[in-house]
Amino acid sequence: MRLRLLALGIAAGLALLSACDGRQAEPPPPPPQLQSYDRFPFGDAVASRAENEVARVVDVLAPRFGRTARQSFKMASDADWDAIRHYYDQALLPAGWKPLADMDRASGRGQRAFGYYAGRRFLAVVALEPRPGDAAVPVDVLRDERRPTLPRPRPAA
Repeated sequence: MRLRLLALGIAAGLALLSACDGRQAEPPPPPPQLQSYDRFPFGDAVASRAENEVARVVDVLAPRFGRTARQSFKMASDADWDAIRHYYDQALLPAGWKPLADMDRASGRGQRAFGYYAGRRFLAVVALEPRPGDAAVPVDVLRDERRPTLPRPRPAA
């Protein structure tokens, strides 16, 4: 019990420190259930459904957060969606990120989605609901598009 309270106190302290200095923790890498691929491993019909669902989420998030960066993955149709959400909960909530309530409005029929935000930053995970016979489904991780600051070129001599 004491260890649990100590761990909770440390997590709360770290979240408070990150909130006070204006920095938020970076989102973690995707969990192991999300697998990358070189070529889209689904047919045109699935690609069209996935594009429509991602567009619906982007339409809800864009007015609030601006441009969106997207990473696409595949997930086994029997993967535990709650475990994926728990993975992100454990990484982001203690660091001061908050759940995105807009995801309920953005989620379409046949889609699962959840998300988090911290100031102007966000992360959302969008997946199609598996249909009978699907071995895997597409999953997209959406983030705020943060343009890196590039060094200025040196003047010609």
